[in-house]
Amino acid sequence: MDTLRGRILTHKDAVKGTSKRELATQEELLDVLTTVFGREIDDLTPADRSALWARVSLAHETWRAGREG
Repeated sequence: MDTLRGRILTHKDAVKGTSKRELATQEELLDVLTTVFGREIDDLTPADRSALWARVSLAHETWRAGREG
């Protein structure tokens, strides 16, 4: 099972357990959306893709700041 929360991709495997990876770039996020979750993003313009990355990154950094505070 795979989940994506902000920029954290979590993969749970019955044999190998749980692994987490922080997505560091817009390209990684878009790749995960298409390859892991099967989402089509062809209709997103470059501006849409940048805006998505900005929203996800802001939410991620806000979450991170709350955990460190």
